[in-house]
Amino acid sequence: MGTNSYLLAFLAGVMATSLELMYLRAQSFVSILWFAIPVQTVMSYFLFRLIHASGGILEAFVLFSATTLTLRLAIRLVSTQEISATLWASYGLIVLAQIVKYSGK
Repeated sequence: MGTNSYLLAFLAGVMATSLELMYLRAQSFVSILWFAIPVQTVMSYFLFRLIHASGGILEAFVLFSATTLTLRLAIRLVSTQEISATLWASYGLIVLAQIVKYSGK
């Protein structure tokens, strides 16, 4: 797992969080389909490449989840929205998974 894995996870995470924000702010789901379908297709390709670059689906899942949750937390902190306890708990579990992953090597 190299730098390429982190870059792919970051790009896929940025796409996932930007789509999530667009879904929340759009008046209807149909109004953003022109943008959402190509972005979801490219994000799926990045996830496919991430699985192959990281060596397995579990490592790719942990890396993508960590990236996505970090971006969600950053967006909520910048926009001064309330951060739920479940978001903090899931972030803590992903950080714990990263620690366990690297302590075993």
